[in-house]
Amino acid sequence: MTKCLGQCGGSDSKGWSVPKRTRSTPQQLKFTEPPMRGFFIHLTVYIAVMVGLAALNLSKNPTHLWFLWVLLAWGIALAGHDLLLLIKSRPKKADPSSAKHLRQNQNG
Repeated sequence: MTKCLGQCGGSDSKGWSVPKRTRSTPQQLKFTEPPMRGFFIHLTVYIAVMVGLAALNLSKNPTHLWFLWVLLAWGIALAGHDLLLLIKSRPKKADPSSAKHLRQNQNG
């Protein structure tokens, strides 16, 4: 922590500042950001519905476990949602030719 010299998010009792929170990068997705929050809501609903369907299936017809098909199909969709989120949050690779061009401009 540093002494507050400009815009500070807050300070403690000794005058030390805490830097303002900025929007996180894709590699640092937090639960409060829409993509991650959407995934966790999807996961929570999946777990709650699967528990309910398993209880219903096992109480009414334990010899035929039909809820496993729902569990499998929705699980695949949930995995796809997670994979899509990971792909979108992956940092973009820089084009090597543009990096070389940038270095040439900096050197002269």
